[in-house]
Amino acid sequence: MGIVGSALLAAVMAAPGPADAPVPLSVVTGRLLVVPVWLDDAGPFEFLLDTGTSATIVDSSLVERLGLAAHDRATLVGPGGTAVVRRARLGRLTVGPKSVEGLEVLCADMGGVRRVGARIVGVLGQDVLGRFDYLLSYERRHLRFDPDDVIAGARVPFERHDGRMVVEVALGKEGDARRFVLDSGASSVFVFDRPSLGAGVRREVGRVEVQTFRGARPLRPGRIGRLALGGQEFVELLAVLVDDPQRLAASSEDGLLPTSLFASVYFDNRDRFVRLERRP
Repeated sequence: MGIVGSALLAAVMAAPGPADAPVPLSVVTGRLLVVPVWLDDAGPFEFLLDTGTSATIVDSSLVERLGLAAHDRATLVGPGGTAVVRRARLGRLTVGPKSVEGLEVLCADMGGVRRVGARIVGVLGQDVLGRFDYLLSYERRHLRFDPDDVIAGARVPFERHDGRMVVEVALGKEGDARRFVLDSGASSVFVFDRPSLGAGVRREVGRVEVQTFRGARPLRPGRIGRLALGGQEFVELLAVLVDDPQRLAASSEDGLLPTSLFASVYFDNRDRFVRLERRP
């Protein structure tokens, strides 16, 4: 578990790069994206880029080092369950050429997340990302805001629900319509295990270990026979089944779809659509 010391807080104070420069991304566990973020005049810090989280989260240890004062509490909901956390206000958050002033952030112990990336001290959520149009490229490992060259691919509309992007996918041979959150912070496909799940998802025996904010949690594996979205089709797709009653009650969606299934994803938050580039 990495410790962010005072030397790191004062280490880099230069201004971010030019407006058209791509923001470099690092990839951990082959699927999750990490982006450099500035908090006020300190940074950069490594944040998990998470399109499936409505709020930006800062690790409790970094909150203390920055001297942020919590003003109330909020409920954090994830595949690992729910937790009540503190909430504080930043003066400014900057990622690449984009800044957001007066952002409220959640303050949580991110020990579970640091098991997959020891230097991760935050999560960049939709309260920041949802303000801009941008391209995520897994192949080139960069984030580009307001790109001139939008990738090819079918235009897939999305709805907003609790700040997150929800797309409609077709499951199984019958093509049952299901609603999934498009989630760059998901390490695999997550399916919410309700009685109405249907035959498109098979429940398998055994357990898989999933890292969450609250640490590792064993969940049941599953398999999706067929999933189609935006003219692309996936068969025999491995999935993780979430059966937590609190998580199921808090969500009207059917699961989480990781953006790492694609080579690149373009997000148009103004007109509410995405384009998905197939992996080679």
